Amino acid sequence: MYYSSRKAGAMTSNTNLKTRMYRHNKTGNIYQVLGTALQTETNELMVVYKPVKNNVNHKHEYEMFVRPLEMFTEIVEINGEKMPRFEKIKSPRSFIV
Repeated sequence: MYYSSRKAGAMTSNTNLKTRMYRHNKTGNIYQVLGTALQTETNELMVVYKPVKNNVNHKHEYEMFVRPLEMFTEIVEINGEKMPRFEKIKSPRSFIV
């Protein structure tokens, strides 16, 4: 079961995500955040990220992804447990593509 619940202040003030590795807690896939971007039609901040080559849970058809910052940093419920949608991880250099 996957349930999304936005919490006020759930890291939404962090508009300058650094190039780091994050695990998508629903799939377990690892992504490298490239930075943030502005969606010029709506003025919404977006996170730009790409999958790392070691992901085994999903075949990626695209080189990069974007997701609203608020959604990237929100707290979600996965199997009854609340956790960040993406969790910052320490990663070896071999993950970076």
